[in-house]
Amino acid sequence: MGNVLTAACGIARIHPGKLPDRRGLRRGARCRLIHCSGTAMFKPVRLLVVLLLSGATQFASAATPAPTFVDAVDWPANGEGWEAFVDLEQRLEQDFDNICGDTFCGGEFSDYQPLRLRCSVHRVSGVVRSCIWTFGASEVSVDPGSGYLRSDSRVWRCTVPLKAGTRLDEMYRTLAVNNPLFEPLPGGAPPIYDGLIGCL
Repeated sequence: MGNVLTAACGIARIHPGKLPDRRGLRRGARCRLIHCSGTAMFKPVRLLVVLLLSGATQFASAATPAPTFVDAVDWPANGEGWEAFVDLEQRLEQDFDNICGDTFCGGEFSDYQPLRLRCSVHRVSGVVRSCIWTFGASEVSVDPGSGYLRSDSRVWRCTVPLKAGTRLDEMYRTLAVNNPLFEPLPGGAPPIYDGLIGCL
């Protein structure tokens, strides 16, 4: 009789039993084998991977500096300015629709459409860096000889004539009127309407 060496989860164990030799193996002598669960073996490895990934994510977040400027809808904090800014944008669009037919829409294009108003704001001070109001328009005509439709479409980027140093909350207060498109901007700056005259 001898001892049989088995292994379980990387730990060697000795069990009483018949020690197999070459002849015993040839004659079918059995060696005992203890099964080891893969889950138990890899649990420490999984934990290590999770810890490493968590640490890397935290390091990346700490290494990314806060932005200097943000969209006006994200001032004073992420998403907190959305309601105030969209309200101003919608009122400006309404003013534009009311006067377009007698002004801009009587020229080369007859269907100017406000597309998007966007302002960049200093994240800490709330001072507006710039505002852009984009417009689109198109004209479609029929070729009398071929019947094909010919189209001409364009996009305009119009700058809001703000004075340097204007704060976003100050701009909101100034334009909280019935017709903000024609209201002079803070600091004696001309109305937004004046900025459209040389643009569209």
